[in-house]
Amino acid sequence: MNSKSVKCSVNCCPAGAFENSPVIHRWAQVYSKPESSVGTAAINLAQPSRWDSTLHPQFPSDESLGYFRLCLTGQQIMILFACLLLYFAAAGAQTPQQAESKSNADNKRGSITGKVLADDGQPLVGVGVYLSRATGERSISRPAATDEEGNFKVNDLPTGSYRVNAQVNGYVPSSRATLTQRYRVGEAATITLVKGGAITGKVYDSAGQPLVGATVNAQRVRDDAGRSVGGAGLRDAMSDDRGVYRIYGLETGSYIVFTNGGYGAYYDDGIKEAPTYHPASTRDTAQEVSVTTGAAVTGIDIRHRGERGLAVSGFFSGLYEAKSDNGAGLNVQLTHATTGAAVAQVYVNPRSTGKNTFALYGLADGEYELSARRQNFSRISGEGSAASATRKLSVQGSDVTGLELKLLPLASIRGRIVLEPNDKKDCPITQRSVLAEINLTYQRDSGRDEADTRTMGNSETAPDEKSEFAWQDLLAGRYRLAAQLPSDHWYLKALTVAAKPTAAKTPAAKPLDVARQGLDVKAGEKLTGLTVTIAQGAAELRGRVTSQSLPARLRVHLVPAEKESADDVLRYAEVITRDGAFTFTNLAPGKYWLLPRPIPADEPDEKPAQPVAWDAEARAKLRQAAEAATNAITLTICQRVKDHTLVFSSTVEK
Repeated sequence: MNSKSVKCSVNCCPAGAFENSPVIHRWAQVYSKPESSVGTAAINLAQPSRWDSTLHPQFPSDESLGYFRLCLTGQQIMILFACLLLYFAAAGAQTPQQAESKSNADNKRGSITGKVLADDGQPLVGVGVYLSRATGERSISRPAATDEEGNFKVNDLPTGSYRVNAQVNGYVPSSRATLTQRYRVGEAATITLVKGGAITGKVYDSAGQPLVGATVNAQRVRDDAGRSVGGAGLRDAMSDDRGVYRIYGLETGSYIVFTNGGYGAYYDDGIKEAPTYHPASTRDTAQEVSVTTGAAVTGIDIRHRGERGLAVSGFFSGLYEAKSDNGAGLNVQLTHATTGAAVAQVYVNPRSTGKNTFALYGLADGEYELSARRQNFSRISGEGSAASATRKLSVQGSDVTGLELKLLPLASIRGRIVLEPNDKKDCPITQRSVLAEINLTYQRDSGRDEADTRTMGNSETAPDEKSEFAWQDLLAGRYRLAAQLPSDHWYLKALTVAAKPTAAKTPAAKPLDVARQGLDVKAGEKLTGLTVTIAQGAAELRGRVTSQSLPARLRVHLVPAEKESADDVLRYAEVITRDGAFTFTNLAPGKYWLLPRPIPADEPDEKPAQPVAWDAEARAKLRQAAEAATNAITLTICQRVKDHTLVFSSTVEK
């Protein structure tokens, strides 16, 4: 059988019954065929040309079974399975030449293997393991499960670097670093999970009676080192008939525990009371609960105050209503202005309700940020997503009403990566790589006025087999781009975007230096022509800051010393150190100045200052101070410096 198509006659649902409304299965997308209510459907087992799984990572974007264009009733499921049996029988009858041809076509694919262990070294059986990689246009996600020895293996992976995440109830990663670590095809991962901590106690109403069926939330506010944690999610549990709750699977850190007496912080369940924090407090006076993995903290009781909460309400404008049922819903979210932690959210659907209003209830006094987003789950209709800018607001003793959230179309950026070779043959390369293993990221540049830095889409992407990449669902604003390079032989040389076409008979404008200026993106803009240039021959610098009295936190700056490189933002680098040790990798060869500076006490850990080199005036002052400090070092092509000593003086310019 030469074709991958198997035809079966099935009765389709009425015309347009599920048009633009995908029913997603593990291995298929199902659609009606609007031009006919009855007909012959072809099961297309080829790879789809486009698949957006950003919001459905559990479904592989390049699944070998492909997709189906069918509309099935419950009785037609058996017909579908019969078709699949015919397909697999035909596939099994391929000639050796056909199988060899497929193998040759997929010779760049491979596997990632690994093992999931408990903290005592024993294997964890039946743990769900998920591999993920985003390329902008598509997201690849593959599930697996550990066997009786804790091993897992995921096959047929395209070349690239992947995150590996293991999840099992009650356990947490032994280190947060495992959540960001990447593995290349052919590598093996060892993931250690530890038993999470727990918080338990009782919930009482204002009269001292057990509060039954109330959702109690635990929110992590500090990590194991006491650093503030911004934007942390919630873990929750419901109180039983005795008013007892138990929240488990917690990481080490400090938590605040609260209830609003209803079904959860994220539900508009009619509860209009403000949250009460342990023991019977407002947010400002809440007692933090210290948790360590493997241990339970008991007696964390809450006496619900039963105080009326405040409301925030308003209306939508702009692109708030979708043209189809795809992505018709709007998600409105309220977060703490300081920490970024989620406070409340509500889902509304103007298309079904006919209303363009929203309301959030049960809020306490405080400073907040409000935003809305309409996400198109499938781009089949050609309609993109939309979002509002963030609105800052203050709730002080009364409801806040009449707020407008104007939704604007989201933008996209497309580009490619090029690699410049180096002729030096004796470079000490410890990690070779390919372009597909590069991870590209963006960050919104808030500028000096600390404007909205919120992002919408996935900030990470990777190049495809053509070395092309894309970012989707971007808010309007200025973006700063970076590349996480898997090879110690590479460095980021240039970030440029093609200038807009000029008038005829005029010299073509030079590409814009995105690294220096940032990349300005307008609402709904489809920006193309971005080029990321990677060069070979990178240098590396490791060392330690020494001092008789070392500050608790230091920022070590690396500044280009050549005059012609004063505005080459990619030559600037900075790292934060708490023990004096510092490492700079993937450096362009050249002469540098080193400058250690103490970090101001009022700079929060969860929101560090933006890189100094992004601002032209601050960059010039930094370079002047670095030159005056006279801590110079010259790095040659492929040089590795491992034990550089940098002396810190308390009189250093701050």
